[in-house]
Amino acid sequence: REREIREARNRKTARKAEEALRRSERLSRLILENSKDAILLTDQESIIQLANPAVERVFGYSRDEIVGKNISLILPNKLSENVDIGDLGLMNDTSNFTFDRVAHETVGKKVDNSYIVIEISFNKFEIGGRPFHAAFIRDITSRKKAEKELKDNQEQFLAAREIQQRLFPKHPPSIPGFDIAGTSVPALMAGGDYFDYLQMQDGNIGFIVADVTGHGGGPAMLTAETRAYIRLLARESHSPAEILTKANKILVDDLDFERYITALIVCINPATSEIVYVNAGHPPGMILDHSGEIVTELQLSGSPLGIDPETPYKDSPVTKLEPGHGFLIFSDGIDETQSESGKFFGTQRIKAWLKYACDLSAEESLAGLLQAASFFRESLAQADDMTAILVKSK
Repeated sequence: REREIREARNRKTARKAEEALRRSERLSRLILENSKDAILLTDQESIIQLANPAVERVFGYSRDEIVGKNISLILPNKLSENVDIGDLGLMNDTSNFTFDRVAHETVGKKVDNSYIVIEISFNKFEIGGRPFHAAFIRDITSRKKAEKELKDNQEQFLAAREIQQRLFPKHPPSIPGFDIAGTSVPALMAGGDYFDYLQMQDGNIGFIVADVTGHGGGPAMLTAETRAYIRLLARESHSPAEILTKANKILVDDLDFERYITALIVCINPATSEIVYVNAGHPPGMILDHSGEIVTELQLSGSPLGIDPETPYKDSPVTKLEPGHGFLIFSDGIDETQSESGKFFGTQRIKAWLKYACDLSAEESLAGLLQAASFFRESLAQADDMTAILVKSK
C-alpha cells in the first residue's frame, strides 16, 4: 500500500515536472518567435542551426536561407573585410570577440550587401554534450546615427558659444562716477541675446541689450551679425535712433519672416550724466533712484528690427541721472521665467530685488537678480536666454 502511494506520488511529481518543462519550452519559443532582436544558434564551427523570425527583419534573410550557413554570412570577418559603416566611423572587428554575455558593437551585412551597425552578444551552453553559442543581435544603426547627430549638434553649439562668448565685452567701460555690470546666460550652449557697450561720437557711451527670436546656433549667428552692424554704425553716430534706423534697413534683408530682433539702447553723456534711449520692441528698462525705487520706465518707442525697413525710430527726451540714480535694461528671459506652477517671475520681483540690493555693487546686484530668477523656476530647465546691463551712478 505504501509503495503504491509512493509510486503515485512519484508519477504525479514527474507529470508536474514534464508540464513545467513544456511550459518553459513554450515560453522560450514564444520569446524566441516574438523577440525584436535577431537570435541565432550556432555550433562549434559557427554554422547556424536555428534562427528566429527577427533575423529576416534585421538582415533580410529568411530562416530557410540562413540556417546551415556560416555566421560570417552576416558577420563579416575582419581578415576578409574591413568595412567603414557610412560616416559613423565604426570599423568592423570581430577578431577579439569573446563568446560571453558582453555586448560588442560591430558591423553586420544584409542580404543586399549593405551594412548596418549591430550590437551582438553570445551565450555559450551545451546540448547533449555538444557546445553551442546563442547570438543575440540588435540593429543599432538608427541609434548610432542619432548619437552622431547629437554629437555634431553639440559641437556646433560649442563652436557657436565660443564665438559668442568672445563677442561679449570682457569688461564694462570705465566711466568716472559710474558702477557698471553686464551679463548674459544662454538657455542653450549658445543664445539669441546679446549685450554690448558702444563707443559713440562725442565720447558718448551706448548700452544695448538685444534679443533675436529663438535661441541656439542660428540666433547666435544673427546676434553676431547684428552686433557687428551696430558697432560700426555707433562709431559714426551720437544718436541711438540713428543707429537703429540704419541697422533696421540692413537687417530687413537678412532676416526671414520668422525672425526679428528687439533692442533697447541707452546712450549716456559721461560729462553731464544725461541719457537718451530708443526701445525697439524690447521689454521696458528701468531708471532707479538710490534706494532701488523705479523713477521711470524706458517704454516702447518703435517696432522690432527686421520687420519694416521704413520704421521710424526717435530718440527719447533727454533725462539727467541724479547722483545715486541708475538704470537697468534686460531681456524678457528674466521677467518671463516661469515657476513649476506656471507663474512668471515678472517685473514686480525684479523691482523688489533691486530695492533689496540697492547697497550692493552693480555686479553683485545683477548676479543676484539672475540667481533669484533661476531659483524661482525651481527644477525647470531655463527656457530662454537671460541678459541684462545695470548701471549705477555713485
